[in-house]
Amino acid sequence: MKLKLSAILIASLLMLNSCIVLKPVENDGSTDSAKNEQGSDSTQTNQDPETDYMEYYRSTIDSLFNVASGNYDENNIPLGATALYEGNLYGETNIMLQKAGFTLSDINGDNIPELLVGSIVPEDAANTGTTVYALYTVSEEKVKLVFESASKNSYSVLDDGTIFYQGSGGAIYSIFGLYDLSSNAETISCRDYWFTYEKDGNFDDIRCWHNTAGEMDPSISEELTISLDEFWQMQRDFAGQAKIFDLTTFSEYGDM
Repeated sequence: MKLKLSAILIASLLMLNSCIVLKPVENDGSTDSAKNEQGSDSTQTNQDPETDYMEYYRSTIDSLFNVASGNYDENNIPLGATALYEGNLYGETNIMLQKAGFTLSDINGDNIPELLVGSIVPEDAANTGTTVYALYTVSEEKVKLVFESASKNSYSVLDDGTIFYQGSGGAIYSIFGLYDLSSNAETISCRDYWFTYEKDGNFDDIRCWHNTAGEMDPSISEELTISLDEFWQMQRDFAGQAKIFDLTTFSEYGDM
């Protein structure tokens, strides 16, 4: 009887075992992710790979290249291309292909590089320059123009990231100023603004003025007790602090 019961028990166990289906374990990465979240021995992070900002600026650079090479519609000059347009207009044909270039540089330290378009020092075989024709940034995944220069004004970037402006309002009107780039690099705000202007409408009496409004208006400005020579020396001193940028010429860009 015991032998019969044993046989029945063994048969039942065999039948139960045949109903169990074993599936292979699929590694979906959930284990590794959990370890990372809990600060395990893994040193990897979930950060996205670095953004290719060159691709963000590609279409802008293409439009600037077209202006530098003379391939543009005079009635539809792209934003930021004024200096390139004027350079070709008043110089040799397509001269701005060699005289201008661009680079990507994080001006305000927010880890988003700005697109800087600048003038190349004619005698410099290394393709460097300090004059900034235009500055663009990326905000909300769109390229935005921050500022641009024209024939009577120019910008440069000082070593500390300050934007230095120089301009002219006519034969007796000289201007220079310091501007701060906003935290998102979309705008610049005036910190100091110096200019020359006649005193009480007397064009034989040119004085120096200062304000923080960024306007050439003596009525909202402080009259300075400095000479014109001291004024121009101040301007030269600031200009001497301009950061030198390595630029890719538009001619080189066209060959890429």
